[in-house]
Amino acid sequence: MTFIGSTVNVIQGCDGGRGQYPVEIDIYYFFKDKNNVYAYYGKKMRKLPSQNITDAKVDDYDYLAAVTALLIKTEPLWT
Repeated sequence: MTFIGSTVNVIQGCDGGRGQYPVEIDIYYFFKDKNNVYAYYGKKMRKLPSQNITDAKVDDYDYLAAVTALLIKTEPLWT
C-alpha cells in the first residue's frame, strides 16, 4: 500500500488566539494499492470503488480535495 496524501476538513476554525473555542478538524488519509484507492477516517478504512487508481497520484492536492469533498457528502455512511 502507498500513502498518497491527507487532507483536513476544518469544522471549527481559529478562535482568535485566546483559546475560547477549541479548533476542531477532521483528517482524511488516502492510500492506494495496485487495485484500489482507500480512505482512512475516524478509525475506519474504506475502499473507494468509484476512484480510479490511475488518477490517484502522490501529493496531488486537487485530486485529494475532490475526493475529500465527496467523502464529506457521504460521511453518514462512515458511522
